[in-house]
Amino acid sequence: RRIRRPVQGAAALLEQVRARARVAIVSNNLLEEQQDKLRHCGLHRFVDVLVVSEEAGVAKPDPRIFEIALGRLGCAAEHAVMLGDSWAADVIGAVAAGIRAVWFNPLGKTAPDLNARVPELRALEPPQAALAVIFDGPPVHQSTVVGDEQSGAANNEQEGSTSAAGPREHAHRH
Repeated sequence: RRIRRPVQGAAALLEQVRARARVAIVSNNLLEEQQDKLRHCGLHRFVDVLVVSEEAGVAKPDPRIFEIALGRLGCAAEHAVMLGDSWAADVIGAVAAGIRAVWFNPLGKTAPDLNARVPELRALEPPQAALAVIFDGPPVHQSTVVGDEQSGAANNEQEGSTSAAGPREHAHRH
């Protein structure tokens, strides 16, 4: 059985992001497994939209899975940020979808593309530092963000997923 726990600082960061933007998870995972992971880690309350490859019929890095998330959020790609831990799936996929990417790189790996202008976060704490990278880097709209599941729930294998978020002013609550 996998040990599931949130990445250190994830709940505090997601809570603060959620106050300014809608949040979505985009994952190459099964819907039930992803929902269980988010519930188990107590992060489900910060997520507005969950898009998984199982239901979308496409997987990261295909830009269509990001476009599905943006559509469900009512958010344009240029008003979004993708925070993801997988360069190949999250960063490449987000850029292909026209979304500004932020690489969550807690292990300090060398970026596969040194010419890419992709901001990097090594930790989610303190949340103010992560928020500055997420919201203050151009061309992000102040009320929009896209994040990664690693900003949330993780398995002991540290498998990655992605989150997307849309503008708070366009949020429709039920």
